[in-house]
Amino acid sequence: MKILHIALFLILLAFSLNAQPKSYKQWDELQKKFSYYLITVEDFEKAELYLSQMQKLADRKFKSTDSLYAATVIKAVELEQARKYYVKGNEMLEKHIVKMREDAAKGIKLSLSHYNFLLIYGNNCYYIAESLMFGRPLLGTDMKLPALPEEKFKISLQYFNKAIDSFTELKKRYPKHADADENIGAVYRYKGRLQGQFLGDLAGCISSLEKSLEYGEDLETYRLLGVANGIAGKHFKAIESFEKGLKFTSGPNAAGLLYNLEVAYRQLTEREPDPILKEQYKSKAESYLIQWKAADPSYDPRNGN
Repeated sequence: MKILHIALFLILLAFSLNAQPKSYKQWDELQKKFSYYLITVEDFEKAELYLSQMQKLADRKFKSTDSLYAATVIKAVELEQARKYYVKGNEMLEKHIVKMREDAAKGIKLSLSHYNFLLIYGNNCYYIAESLMFGRPLLGTDMKLPALPEEKFKISLQYFNKAIDSFTELKKRYPKHADADENIGAVYRYKGRLQGQFLGDLAGCISSLEKSLEYGEDLETYRLLGVANGIAGKHFKAIESFEKGLKFTSGPNAAGLLYNLEVAYRQLTEREPDPILKEQYKSKAESYLIQWKAADPSYDPRNGN
């Protein structure tokens, strides 16, 4: 029997839980039943029943700050196993989401468990996109992939867009959902990285990263945006992004951003014809050089550690 082990939240996010082992076991049992009825039997009503029970279990046993799917603890082996069934799982989810939209259009009141199908679908799309972007295999799927990396990256972009659309619809239909904003922001961040690092679309990269920040600020998005603006020759925008990123880090962890600020000011120094401004930018660069070396004397800009 094929079981979908749902890796239901973004990899970069880490959550601590205060639930007892018994709660984890209950969660796992409900998740397996949900997956069985969703994929193997295609009985959406029973799948919804178990999804609703998962929601209630999370509300009772897990910290209030943890959303439903942040509560799922997935081991590395289980994550690889999960990749086998993302594509098949999405086929079933797409069928159900169509029905959900039809019910909503008829005025039928939908529950949170209905909307969570949009969350699962968006997360599955994210993991497919992320796997393709970093060259991780989609084990056991029938998904036909082109041999050229560039074509795989284009498919990855399509799945990131599907994830964004699904999370956006979730936010529209259920504005109070705990995961919507954070997930949309995170997928835009990954989409921006794909566009800039793998597709050579610098303008698209900057646009996606700026869009990500509309849903929440974080260090990595500001760092990526600063790098992208620097490559685009927008040094003042790069500096602005790096400085905003400093709000989210300190101590040795700040060394990378402080180094980026040094580089940005040195680039300004080289391009500035006015001798007074040139000296000011040089002084700023020297200041940030001292700061990043003081923050972490072992930091090596060549490899980021």
